[in-house]
Amino acid sequence: MASLGEGHEKKTGSDQEDGLLDGDVLTSPTLTNFNERALMNGVVPITVNDYHSSNSNRLSYVNGNCATSFSGTTITVAAGTVLLDGMFYEVSSIAKDITAGGTASFFPYNGNSVPTLTGSGYERMLLVYVDPTKAGFIGYIYGDEVNTATGVYPQSPSGHLAKHTIVLASCRLTYNSGVAIAKCNDKRVFIRPGPYPISALSNHASNGSNPANDFIAGSQNGTLPVSDLGFLFARNPRGLSGTPNGIDQTHLFFQSDKGVGEYAGGGGVYQLTPTHRTSKKIFDWNPAAAKTITFGTDILFKPLQSQDDSTLYLIEIHSYDASDTGAGEKLRDGILIQSAQGGGAPVGDFYVNTAGTAITIPDDNGGGFETGGADKILVTYTHAGHT
Repeated sequence: MASLGEGHEKKTGSDQEDGLLDGDVLTSPTLTNFNERALMNGVVPITVNDYHSSNSNRLSYVNGNCATSFSGTTITVAAGTVLLDGMFYEVSSIAKDITAGGTASFFPYNGNSVPTLTGSGYERMLLVYVDPTKAGFIGYIYGDEVNTATGVYPQSPSGHLAKHTIVLASCRLTYNSGVAIAKCNDKRVFIRPGPYPISALSNHASNGSNPANDFIAGSQNGTLPVSDLGFLFARNPRGLSGTPNGIDQTHLFFQSDKGVGEYAGGGGVYQLTPTHRTSKKIFDWNPAAAKTITFGTDILFKPLQSQDDSTLYLIEIHSYDASDTGAGEKLRDGILIQSAQGGGAPVGDFYVNTAGTAITIPDDNGGGFETGGADKILVTYTHAGHT
């Protein structure tokens, strides 16, 4: 096959007769699988996100994704990953002769018995499905046999629906000196492993908004928060308390289950991005000379601003004498104090310039500042991975 949905969208091979085109045969596993996918059950095609790869949208037997093929009475399921009831299962490549006695235990809904057929003109439907109770996570089930000479056709079994599952293939069994496989139709459904789009929430004035209970005018109000329920959403952080990071950008948030929005005591909305990351770097330092540390060059990233006071940045600078080695000598090391952006009052030992592009450490005013002989500084700052 060449694409994710091709097994349903058209008949792709000589062994396949089901599909969703006008005139195609539609069987129940297609519909039950679509229902299961709504519950986030399905095959996870991991290679679909390999950009510029010939394998990114290919579901052939070679590339896995639980594709099913057959030869004689042996059904082969390729390796793949399945998400079922919130659990991930790595299916190893598995081949089973459906008529062999050793395969009987893989037919739990048929009394652990392999399929048989009475004679010419008799048929059955057999499903290959995901069964976490079985080694290799694959199970089989077949329906009642019918005599097609009477004008009836075999129906798909349903015993496997006692549990959440995904049908990988639907096979039509016919008689040819015993059981034979006539057709094997791809029934897989897929859960795309990202990227996941999330649009920004906004209010009637197009300003960033937290989740609300009055989303649609005229409808009854919603009932957030809901106990034991949390969810992700995106918004512009502008309008939150203080000066949040990422203003006028779309960022990721999490709504918890104790209160809507910024909730006193916690359990409301939490801002997840820009993600706070910490970096450290050591510089040589001559206290008698002013020093500039430029963002994006001297240090890789631009430090984030404090949400309480946007004139202060999340930066700490420790000074020390690299030659100090004795016990207690480091006690004379110092912490440089940050003043407001642009060097405003009160005057400290360093500040971020007005443009927000660099740290400035003024000289020590002709020895007026006590530096304890320090010749190194350790700069620790919090950033979001951007310059």
